[in-house]
Amino acid sequence: MTEQEVVSLALKEVRIWQTAQQDQPKSTPLKGQVPYVGRRVVEAQCFVDAAWNVGFSGGGCGCIFKDVNNITTHQFSSNCSCVGSAFVAEALAVKACLKAARSLGLSNLNVWSDSKSLVMAISNKEKITEVQGILFDISRLCSSFMSVVFVHVPRLNNVEADALAKAALFHLPV
Repeated sequence: MTEQEVVSLALKEVRIWQTAQQDQPKSTPLKGQVPYVGRRVVEAQCFVDAAWNVGFSGGGCGCIFKDVNNITTHQFSSNCSCVGSAFVAEALAVKACLKAARSLGLSNLNVWSDSKSLVMAISNKEKITEVQGILFDISRLCSSFMSVVFVHVPRLNNVEADALAKAALFHLPV
């Protein structure tokens, strides 16, 4: 095959793939996620955030669980090394939050994150190579709840989780 034939074939395959993507339904709720109808039943809210340090590729995560009266019931933080980016750290933080919520026996959960791109990726079941495995794990974890709703929260309204994440990050061995 010549270079021109390879490029033509690649462009043809891209057009076929794009057409197939347009034919698929735009978005469906995650299994276990109840579509919004009137009031949602919320048992707990989880505010989650991550911190990342490019210098040693470390990540920290913080999760704060609050009840319907906005009273903190549990908080959780952890850290890990070899985290490739801030986006990966945010995804790992959401995964850790869901694991903690499951261990607490929660069944209805709102997850608040200041990573708008991650909230959209989870809600729309986007395929992002950098975090594809983590997004798959998140989707599987969601199936263990009756209802999980992901909501973007402005950074200034997520300072408690941010503080936990930064504290966890600074406790990483260098």
